[in-house]
Amino acid sequence: MSRRVLDYFMELVQIDSESLCEGAIALWLKTELERLGAEVYIDKAGEITGGEIGNVIGWLPGNPDLEPLFLCAHMDTVQPGRGVKPIIDGAIIRSESNTILGADDKGGIAMILAVLDEYRESGAEHAPLEIVFTVSEEIGLLGAKALELSRLKSKRGYVLDGNKIGEVVKASPNQADWKAIIRGKSAHAGVEPEKGNNAIRAAAAAILAIQDGRIDDETTMNCGKICGGIATNIVCDEVKIFGEIRSHNENKLTNLGEEVKKQFLATAREYKCTLEFDLNSSFQSTRIDENDELVKLSEQAFERAGITQKLVVNGGGSDANVFSRKGLQAIVVGMGMQKIHSINEYILVDDLKRSKVWLKNVIDLWSRK
Repeated sequence: MSRRVLDYFMELVQIDSESLCEGAIALWLKTELERLGAEVYIDKAGEITGGEIGNVIGWLPGNPDLEPLFLCAHMDTVQPGRGVKPIIDGAIIRSESNTILGADDKGGIAMILAVLDEYRESGAEHAPLEIVFTVSEEIGLLGAKALELSRLKSKRGYVLDGNKIGEVVKASPNQADWKAIIRGKSAHAGVEPEKGNNAIRAAAAAILAIQDGRIDDETTMNCGKICGGIATNIVCDEVKIFGEIRSHNENKLTNLGEEVKKQFLATAREYKCTLEFDLNSSFQSTRIDENDELVKLSEQAFERAGITQKLVVNGGGSDANVFSRKGLQAIVVGMGMQKIHSINEYILVDDLKRSKVWLKNVIDLWSRK
């Protein structure tokens, strides 16, 4: 008997796999994919990202006369993701303690495995399937960026990494990460504070001066991390501030980045400090044609599962942002995960099951084109 998607999910979320630490789950998935009849290799992405291991790529042979389809989900989770204890609480699955659940994106992985197991048991014919489980998606899509695309045999497919069930991402933004280092001058805080230039005060003033949060309907900006200072009796001489800008309009992103740099520079000078500022692209936007074959195929598959498909504009990035820029046609589909990146994350048991049905429908429809 094939394994249920719920069984897969409950086991997967208990395998620790925070970003850069996906070794255990990657090896587990390699073994499982081989059991399901796939040819599997692990690429060298880990060496590039500095993580424990690379991306897991599986090839499940099918009818050679049919075009192959790839299915992607990422293995890593955000923190706190160690020691997850999932419980079924009525209609939902959540973490028992103060950790994330890991439905992002182990829900996607569970659905892929459960459908492959159904095909293994039934022996039904299908198109060749290429499975791509990536590392370090949550910290900049690093696994996708390092993926050996030349080894992939498929050119079109689905990334199972969206939120609400039935949602298909029609547009996602550009993202750039920025880092500001403000350097002042240290001095003894109790003996001669007037001889110092406090980098913390300069950083605080700069942060208050820049825009933050939702800038407009297609642009956001966030100052997300600060570190600096040694002790309370030392005037702080260095502070590092890290942030990001996202926008569906590349010019807006660039202009906002320049504004942030300009404000930090002016404030640093006002407080007699110096500034080092870097702005680097993390990923580029994606847009899909609403009449694209993959979109229409997904819609039919959802209809068969009793779900209405909805095209949405997303504020987040995914592996599809990288794939699309590298010549692969990738559609991001919602799998039902809720309140992701928080300890309140959950997924409905019914959504997990219905999403699996959707995926089975997609493969059936693709294989009968």
